[in-house]
Amino acid sequence: MAEDAGVRLLVAPLFVRGLSVGDVLGYRIDSTCNQVAEWHHVTKSDHSTFWLLRSGDERELLDGLEQLRSLGCSTVSAAQLGVFSVDVPGTISMSAVETILESLEGRGFPVACPSRRHLE
Repeated sequence: MAEDAGVRLLVAPLFVRGLSVGDVLGYRIDSTCNQVAEWHHVTKSDHSTFWLLRSGDERELLDGLEQLRSLGCSTVSAAQLGVFSVDVPGTISMSAVETILESLEGRGFPVACPSRRHLE
């Protein structure tokens, strides 16, 4: 197995817990099948990641995502699956983000935090 020096994550992950934008990951490639056999953190960023699931009126969810982007967060989605990921840079106030996320959750959109790095 060959080991690579590492890659920096540029977008918020949708399906892997413990990862956030800016993390640097090292990994090993299994040479028999040319696939990633395992990965590990080289460094962790100060970004947090939240996941949302579309389970109601999509317009309400899209409005909430726009509010998060107006704070400086970035979002990615697999819209056909109804899943969304929010990157919260360490410089953004978590209280403002949580207000929006709590509002979305209160309207029936499940929220998960697979990678919380904010200390506040």
